[in-house]
Amino acid sequence: MAKQYKNYMEQVVEKALGEYLKQEHEMCTCEQCAADMAAMTLNQLKPHYATTIRGAAFLESEQKNLEFVVKVVSAIKAASEKVKQNPRHPLKK
Repeated sequence: MAKQYKNYMEQVVEKALGEYLKQEHEMCTCEQCAADMAAMTLNQLKPHYATTIRGAAFLESEQKNLEFVVKVVSAIKAASEKVKQNPRHPLKK
């Protein structure tokens, strides 16, 4: 069976995390830390799967909802703090 579904929340988190990391200069932005933050964020948010363009358009419109944006940003901030406190690599001096 070919995959015919997609979790659009992954795109939302990747885009929002990218914007967050551009503004947060005290965060490590290496691939490992960014992946850890994305995974932690996604684990805190409800997945949003769609199988059609129409379903994807609905999810895209939901991204303009203030409550939705606040949930995503809050989850990113919480994940970034956890990663910042416990990076999975030695800190650079």
